[in-house]
Amino acid sequence: MPKTSRISISLPTKLLNKFDNMLGDRRYRSRSNGVQDAMKNYIEQYESINEIKGEEVGTIFILYDHHSRVLENIICIQNEYHMYINSVMHTHVTDNQSLEVIIVKGDIKYITNISDKLMGLNGVEEVKLTTILIDSK
Repeated sequence: MPKTSRISISLPTKLLNKFDNMLGDRRYRSRSNGVQDAMKNYIEQYESINEIKGEEVGTIFILYDHHSRVLENIICIQNEYHMYINSVMHTHVTDNQSLEVIIVKGDIKYITNISDKLMGLNGVEEVKLTTILIDSK
């Protein structure tokens, strides 16, 4: 039997309610099983992105609380990696949220660095990176 550990985490009520509803729809026996599956999927996704090599083109979606003043930090990261950024679009989503869409092109290790740095910013709610391999023919 695998070794298990007990942990305690804090989640926004709305997120937990949505997760619990999904668990019921999918007939999970426990929240722990659902969390384990979610963590496995997250780890697999992270590992598969880290296995990609070479030139990629893609988009980075950043959802953030625009009252948190995180935009200045987002712009600093964009300036640091300007040679990999082709275009940026900004839009307001709600009274509290903004979406930044960054079109990137270049070596995948630099593109993932941009995404990882953005994900670590306080005030950023979600970051999604999608890439497509550039055909070198």
